[in-house]
Amino acid sequence: MLANILQCSIITSQSITTAINEDLKVKVKIKETNQVEELSIIDAETGCDYVGDFIGNHDALNTQFIYDDENDVWVCDQETFEWWSQVINENQKLNYRIEEMKEKYGSDKIHNVLQDVCCDLENHASQANGFLDDFEKTQLSNDCN
Repeated sequence: MLANILQCSIITSQSITTAINEDLKVKVKIKETNQVEELSIIDAETGCDYVGDFIGNHDALNTQFIYDDENDVWVCDQETFEWWSQVINENQKLNYRIEEMKEKYGSDKIHNVLQDVCCDLENHASQANGFLDDFEKTQLSNDCN
């Protein structure tokens, strides 16, 4: 997996990056249904999928998700999958918003806005979006003056 991540950061061709990202998606088998789903979150700046790191950095791999070597999938219950799917989707939208705002206002300003975000993962995107909303309101107010 580390080799794939390193390759992703080096390769610039969109088609090759897409192929590598397919390998980085986390395949999840839901216990109750045996259905296999995928989780994915793309870094808006690099285009690389980092969902394994996103989940792993929050200590959910090998606790909430158990790896099934035989089937090459992570296994979890339906509730866990739905929770992570929602959190990942909210953070994916946030990632794209942050990247757009960096282009518009500059990376340093957006970094400063977000430096005080401190909450549980399930509230991270909501709190960060609130900070970004407040910043944009301030910018619009300043533009009108």
